[in-house]
Amino acid sequence: RLDLVEWARVEGSLPPGVRFTSRLDEPRVVVCGVEHPLARACALTWPDLLGQRWVMPPRSARARDAVELTWRRMGLTLPEVAVETVSTDMIVSLVTHSTLLALLTRQSARPLVAAGLLAVLDVAPAPVVIPIGTLRGAETSRSSAAALLEACLAEVCVGV
Repeated sequence: RLDLVEWARVEGSLPPGVRFTSRLDEPRVVVCGVEHPLARACALTWPDLLGQRWVMPPRSARARDAVELTWRRMGLTLPEVAVETVSTDMIVSLVTHSTLLALLTRQSARPLVAAGLLAVLDVAPAPVVIPIGTLRGAETSRSSAAALLEACLAEVCVGV
């Protein structure tokens, strides 16, 4: 029985009997170290980034699906992946001290840019947005704990 799961949904259909409720769209941005040659470039396109080396989530991570979808929608193949990790700390460390690029959520990147550690690249079009929400069985009644969690998520995600 599926009660409630917090989930990042990329694309595709859900299994029968499962309902997804979007709570938050999590925009992503391309980041690099402040000394990177592209850090001050304007109006970049995805083909401009093809020759760069990247830090990306592993293939088994849901976030990787969105990364690959972004490249496919541009009609491009995935660029060179130098390191695979989902650790934000590792991503920041690698990108700050090298010429690697990465995708971070705008929310995660904001304080790092303000601190002068990272630069956000001006890339058009913007990367694919990953909706975050809840999965639950369509026909099952929720437990009181699941109902409370879903209500709290709905409240917290307003205006984020």
